Amino acid sequence: MTSEELMEVLTAARQSDKVFLAGSNGLLQRQMLLFRQMIQRGQMGEVYLVSVDRASSRNHEYGMDSIPDKKGTGISSHSGSHNVEWALYLLGDPKPVSVQAKGFFKTQSLTLSGQMDRIDDDTCVASVYFDNGSMFLFKALRGAPAKDMYEMKLYGDQMTLSYDVQKCYKEKSDDCIRMYRHDALVGMEEIIPRISCGKSHADMYRHFFDCIRGECECISNGDRGLVTMKILDAMEQSIAAGGRQIFL
Repeated sequence: MTSEELMEVLTAARQSDKVFLAGSNGLLQRQMLLFRQMIQRGQMGEVYLVSVDRASSRNHEYGMDSIPDKKGTGISSHSGSHNVEWALYLLGDPKPVSVQAKGFFKTQSLTLSGQMDRIDDDTCVASVYFDNGSMFLFKALRGAPAKDMYEMKLYGDQMTLSYDVQKCYKEKSDDCIRMYRHDALVGMEEIIPRISCGKSHADMYRHFFDCIRGECECISNGDRGLVTMKILDAMEQSIAAGGRQIFL
C-alpha cells in the first residue's frame, strides 16, 4: 500500500537470493517492449511526454458503489500502479521531481474532495515531472457514466504513438497501435505497424521463466516499482492537500 511496505518486501526478496519479478502484466507485453526499443533507437526522436487517458463505469466494472470504506481502492492506485510504471519504463527511468494531482469521490448527490483518510478517489488527474524535462500526464475516472476507454500516447519530436489498450485487451484486436510522423514531401503519415500484441499474462510468465533460467535480467525487479509507489504516495498527498505540488 505504501513505498515503505514495498521496501520491506524488496528487502526480504533480495535476502532470499531468489528471482523476484513484480507482476506488471501490462508492462511486460511484447508491444511495450517494442515501444521501448523504438524510443531507445531514436525512431521517435526525443520523447518528452507520456499520457494515459482512462474511463470506466464504476458500477459496470468495479462494483464500488456499495462499499462504504474504500481505502486503498482509488482509481489513482488501481490504474496508476500500472500506468506510472509504464511511463517510467518508456522514458528510461528518469528521476521524478514533483507530482501534482486532483481527485474526488462522488456518488448520488454527495461530493467529497481531499478526504483521503475516509475514502479514495473515483477521479484522478495528475502530472508527474521528471529531472530530464519529460512529463507524465494521467487522467482516470470511474465515477461518471462514460464510455469505457483506455489509451496511452507517446509524444516525441519526430513521431507520436497511440496505443488503444481497451481495443487490445477487451476486443482482443491487434489493430490498436497507430504512429504519426511528418514527411516533408507527403505531409503527415499514419503508420499501422504489423505486430501481434500480447493480450494475456503469457508474456509475463514467459519472461519470469527466462529470468529463472538465467537467460535475461528481470525487467520489473521491484526497483521501478519502488519509485512508482513513491509517486503514488505523492499523488495521494497532493489530492489530500487540494492539488498542492509535492516535491520528491
